[in-house]
Amino acid sequence: MVGRLGGHLGRKSDGEPGAESLWTGLQRLDDLTAMYKVMTGNHPQHIKGLPVFSTDYG
Repeated sequence: MVGRLGGHLGRKSDGEPGAESLWTGLQRLDDLTAMYKVMTGNHPQHIKGLPVFSTDYG
């Protein structure tokens, strides 16, 4: 499933997903998880209210 998120098509002749598609899939999974937390209100309290463009998280 992670390979599919990374762009692996999963056809019979494709073989197993490689390192690049797995890495990309893990990055997309991380993005999806973060968005799920934001949409459900399940993200850490200290992040709430920060503007999206802020780079000062300290």
